[in-house]
Amino acid sequence: MDVVFGRPFDDWEEAVAHVKQVGKLNGYDLVIHSKRPNATNLHTIVMRCGKGRPYISSAKEDTHESKRRRTSSQKTGCPYRIKVRLCDKAGTTVGAAPVNVWCPERVVSDSAGQHNHPPLEPGATPGLRKDGLLKKKAEILFAWKCGIKPPQILKQLQNDADADVRLITRSDVYNMLRRHRRDEQELVP
Repeated sequence: MDVVFGRPFDDWEEAVAHVKQVGKLNGYDLVIHSKRPNATNLHTIVMRCGKGRPYISSAKEDTHESKRRRTSSQKTGCPYRIKVRLCDKAGTTVGAAPVNVWCPERVVSDSAGQHNHPPLEPGATPGLRKDGLLKKKAEILFAWKCGIKPPQILKQLQNDADADVRLITRSDVYNMLRRHRRDEQELVP
């Protein structure tokens, strides 16, 4: 992950995308944890591991054990953090207006520098599969509107040359189609 640090970016979206891509190549899903001071006026973006936050079971304790839901999660409470901060560009001329760039930096903490789990398999989390799904969204929706069933769409995607696209699962296709139907229904008065 040291490749991430020391490289300035002109835009925060570009910096965050680079951090996510490097994390993905190393087997870690990194997501935005917070934007400070707020989402409209940023100067720092804190990113965390996708397995961050502790797992909280949604199983009801007062329900009999035989009828209680057996819940699970990939959350491990991973403490890994990176921040993308607005900083002054080094090497600007004296007397000129300061030039601000976005710089990925380590979060200074005892535990924030290491993951508490091994690297993930490619496509183990939805965040790692999202890139391939976004690349093929238009094709999936077109095929579905033409009457092709989701399992057949998935078979076509699994033969794609792009490795990101081959990671897409059946659930990803169904969830994308559900979101699309929901969004279409909200547009109809």
